[in-house]
Amino acid sequence: MKRWLGIGIIICICWLVLTGCSGLTKTQSHYTDDGRIIIRVSMINDSSYPQWRAYVENHCPDVYIKWENNRNVVNQVLYQARHEDMPDIVAIRRFESDTTAQLEPYLSELGRQPLAETFKPQYLSPYTRGNNLYWLPAPGVVDGLVANIDVFEQYDVPLPVDRASFLDACRKLDQYGIAVCAMDCKESWTAVQVFEGFSLPIFTELGERKSWLQYSSAGVPQAVRPEVLRQIADRIRLLHSQGILTQEDLDSDTAAVDSMMVNGRTAMFRKVSDELFDASRSNHYAALPFFGDDENSNWLYTYPVFSLAMARHMEDDSALYQAASQVLTVMLSEGAQQALNASGMGLISYNKDIRLPVSSDLERVRPLIEADKCFIRTLNSQTFTTASQALTSLIRDDVDDDQFIHIVNNSLFHVTDPVLVGKSNIAVGHTLDESLCSPAASVVAQVLRQQTGADCAVIDISEAPSDIYKGDYMVHDIQAITRPDAVYRGTLTGSDMARLMDGCILDATTFRAGSIEPVLEYPAFDGMTTIVHKDGTIQGITFENGKSLVDEQSYDVVITSRIYKALASRRDVLTEAFHPEGKNLTQYFMEYFFSKGALPMPRPYFNVQ
Repeated sequence: MKRWLGIGIIICICWLVLTGCSGLTKTQSHYTDDGRIIIRVSMINDSSYPQWRAYVENHCPDVYIKWENNRNVVNQVLYQARHEDMPDIVAIRRFESDTTAQLEPYLSELGRQPLAETFKPQYLSPYTRGNNLYWLPAPGVVDGLVANIDVFEQYDVPLPVDRASFLDACRKLDQYGIAVCAMDCKESWTAVQVFEGFSLPIFTELGERKSWLQYSSAGVPQAVRPEVLRQIADRIRLLHSQGILTQEDLDSDTAAVDSMMVNGRTAMFRKVSDELFDASRSNHYAALPFFGDDENSNWLYTYPVFSLAMARHMEDDSALYQAASQVLTVMLSEGAQQALNASGMGLISYNKDIRLPVSSDLERVRPLIEADKCFIRTLNSQTFTTASQALTSLIRDDVDDDQFIHIVNNSLFHVTDPVLVGKSNIAVGHTLDESLCSPAASVVAQVLRQQTGADCAVIDISEAPSDIYKGDYMVHDIQAITRPDAVYRGTLTGSDMARLMDGCILDATTFRAGSIEPVLEYPAFDGMTTIVHKDGTIQGITFENGKSLVDEQSYDVVITSRIYKALASRRDVLTEAFHPEGKNLTQYFMEYFFSKGALPMPRPYFNVQ
């Protein structure tokens, strides 16, 4: 089991209070009281990459950088832009071609910047539309298979070098009763990696690579060619028939695979290189490529830790534009890339003259890095869902080619027509106030509890990721202020409830070794008030009727998937009390908005004493 590295709860709470604020985040001025230019930077979260942030701030002393949090949701930035609240610089890890295409009217064209010339042209193609370049990639993670060298040596099986030797190694290892290749396909990003990664030889052939990237860079609905999807289906079926991809993989999450990894119960598993493969170093590991017919056909599956864009509105102010350009240049400088590279197994730079050091675990794939055989992940807003459906259809349902083609194309290019959901009567921010409460998350938690009829609802504030503005709300707006995360329901005793809340605070103020962010951002809930001491300990819990929590009494509780996964990741037996509901958080919120036509006012749920 992974060890936990505790971060002082007092420090974390004080930091959250200092960095959080109530009300809307809209910046009225781009200048501080002492005349420094303010640059708003919207990041994938507001806690990761502290060394990189410090480097950027130190090298831009005349600029005040205001770090904001977009939770890695492009649609949230688009939602802000449409409400005239566009941040100045955007950093997104989950780069979606269709949503970023909609964001382009709000973005500055970067092709004319000298910075663009520092990149290898092939790595800019996913970010170029027509003759315009709107995004630049930070260094990339290697996302792929990792071999436990000790297991291979124990059973005297050579590490594979191509597809044939990979399949041969899997057959030999299978007879020893261990997991050949444990994949956490319950996580949608792993499903995407499997779907695209094992199919890289298809995509990297010149014609197929062009056609595969075409749907992504164009950002418009169309279909992937049937012959391409048939080849993908054949690859996945082969992996399934060889026992490499199984139903167990579909049901496995990261915590389950990590346990198998550190205990030597799997020969291979999926990992990304911006984290430590195994902080305990209990085994020896080697990163592997996705294999082709021979070693020359092997490729690495990669994606930037985040892609960066600048807002177009700054072009109207030369001082502001120059300041933002300076910040962007520093963010992608060699020193900044070295800072990003400091805490994991190793990143790859997409720039012409920057080589980042990699750990010994990545030594076997160094030749591919140096040869620029790095495929950049391609996504649209439906790819995560599509990949999960695609694997399930082939592994569990055994669909034929025609059914598979229909499932993929129907899901991958699904477009929701604009529908008016309701009119918001309130305007509240999502960042934490002085009581550690997120007003927007309070609204979402209230809606969830009312729609389910539960005694209390517990969510993570990252599942209420945006400010709530006044005015009309379409479906895509609801998707920006809530996440379509699963909802789980269970019955807990009062003592269980106290443990649940204790665990939520622990998960929000603790990093796992090797992780870049806490398990939870911070809990929000409705139906009760939690009295918390400044050191993070819970002093008491009371309900709306004023009654205190009773240890032996039973309570009907709904939680969201982020809370559920946090419980599962630390093997908490409370996980067994919860079972999935039929609707997700966004669906519950949309139904409430449709029926009520208005939203509840936020209310405090923490009482810090």
